[in-house]
Amino acid sequence: MRTAILLFVLLAGCADRAGYERDAPHTGVTVTASSAYLRVVDEVTTIEARAVRLSRAGRESFVVKTFVLRSDRTYSKIDVGYSLGREIAYHKDDRYRRGLYRVEAGHLAMTRGEVRRRATHGYSFVLIGPRGSYAFNLPPALFAEVLG
Repeated sequence: MRTAILLFVLLAGCADRAGYERDAPHTGVTVTASSAYLRVVDEVTTIEARAVRLSRAGRESFVVKTFVLRSDRTYSKIDVGYSLGREIAYHKDDRYRRGLYRVEAGHLAMTRGEVRRRATHGYSFVLIGPRGSYAFNLPPALFAEVLG
């Protein structure tokens, strides 16, 4: 599944804000992504997130894909994430340039049960790095879009 997540990172950089489903013919992985949650944090920072389902040969995994975009030519360098006072496992996938922005892409892995729960209640979490903290308040609809 690591290959599938890397594939999604590459596909997400050129995707629009609507949800989508794509098949990767070389890996056999189907990527189903929700529409984008997008929020301007301040004059230099924008955050984006999507709920994503990766499936292949009857197996599936779910992630929340996160992007922190900064226009001040520095990367966010996320160190840790928290939700409801508990540390969550944030995985940095890539750092790259998108136009004038520096982007850090990462993900939070989750189970189908967690996605079902978040499809009812939504999901709030914060990612923290040396250049600031970035609060995400994802609505339940994002998770409902990927429950196949």
